Order: sequence, then C-alpha cells, then structure tokens
Amino acid sequence: NAQSQALLPTGNFEIILQNRSGTEEDGPQFRLDAKYGLSKYLTLGISNTNHLGTYDISAKTNILPLFSDSTQHSFTLIYYMNLGLHTEIDIKFDYLDQLSFFHQLIIDPKLNSRFSIQLLPTYIHKNIADTSEVNSEKDNEGKFTEIDPNFGYPWDMMFFGIGGSWNFSQSIKFIGEYFPLISDRNGSTENVSGWALGMDYHTSFAILQLQLSNTLHLSDKALVNDAGIKPTDKKHFGIKISRSFNLTTHYGD
Repeated sequence: NAQSQALLPTGNFEIILQNRSGTEEDGPQFRLDAKYGLSKYLTLGISNTNHLGTYDISAKTNILPLFSDSTQHSFTLIYYMNLGLHTEIDIKFDYLDQLSFFHQLIIDPKLNSRFSIQLLPTYIHKNIADTSEVNSEKDNEGKFTEIDPNFGYPWDMMFFGIGGSWNFSQSIKFIGEYFPLISDRNGSTENVSGWALGMDYHTSFAILQLQLSNTLHLSDKALVNDAGIKPTDKKHFGIKISRSFNLTTHYGD
C-alpha cells in the first residue's frame, strides 16, 4: 500500500510481479506492473490485478521543484496517483462506476543511508458504493437512481500511513508500514488499520521481497476493502520480484 520515494532514472524500465496467498473465497492474488522513467522527475506505470479485473495507470513525480529552486533539501516530497478500472464491478449508473482514484504524498526526511522513515497521507475515492445491504431505489430498467447517502456514496477514505526501512546489509533490507484510517466510514461495522512487514533481498539480477500483511488484495485501493470496509484478522504471505533495466543501454543507438 505504500509507494517508495524512488523515481526511475530516465529511460529505465521496471517489471514487477507480485503474488499473495488468498482465501477460499478469493483465491491467490496476482499483480503485474510495468513502469518507465520518462524523466528524472516523472515515472509512469500500468498494471493488471486479478481482483475485480483491475487495470491501473499511475504517475509518480517529485513536486519539490514546484516550490523551491534549491537542489538541497532536508526531505523528499513525492506525489503518487493511480487511476483504477475495475472491470468486474457491476455497473449501477454508468461505466464511471468502475473507476477508483488513489492519491498519496510521500514525505521522506533524509535521516541517513541505513534508516528511512516516510509519512504517507493517502486519499482513496471509489465511484460506486456496495448497495447489497442498503435501501436503494431502481428505475423500470433495474438501474439505481438513488443510493442512501449515509452509506458513504461515493466512497471517500483517508489514511495516514507511516513506513520505514532498515538497510541491514548491502543485500538485505527490512521494511514495514502501518496505515490507520483517519476518516469516518458510515456503513462499516468496524474500521481497522492496514499493515505490512517485509524483507528485500537484492541480487545482481532482481530484487526479491517477502511480505506479510493483513491486506489480501494487491490493487492500490486494497486498503478500502481489506482494512476500511471488511476488516479481517487473517494474515497473508506474499512474494514480489522486481527487475529493472535501461532501455537506452539495451536498445539505444
């Protein structure tokens, strides 16, 4: 759920494969990401997740140059956004129902080369609410004309995440994150926090990450369903493999 503060160098391309152990209801979760460093200030990405048939486009940029011309700062300020299309969500009004929006600021005070802490204010908006348990009106064609506003339509949720990492050695890094919900959510029986622990192992070919989390799904809006709406005390083990290379080096003149 936490994005790193790192931007890809210009011309670099990254492929990320993720898997997380599932439940009897949902099964194993998979995600495939492709990211490209368009410039030193902007990284673009596309991804596919099996949950809800999700397709994403994303952008991550360093916004400090917008506020200061100085090249020396005591912290890093990164903005990340994601637009998700969930093709397996039932349409209630129109095709916009299948969209979700994820926004995250990554504030990283520069501590030292071994320890890192990030503050992660996060806002998630989902265009349609689950109407299965609320009183809603339909027209003659069976389409919804009104949804109980007390259920939170549209869904808007805010989290204030905290992430950290410790470079144990040149090849091993321990990471963790904690995302408490800071906005009220009408229609949820309980609000809990999302968390994850992990370990990165760097090799000459790729980075292998082992994960343990209370969130099951791998799309950016997983916090909404897995923590904010339908909390669970189950733990899920996951693996992520990332590989990056420079397109200009491999395929340039």
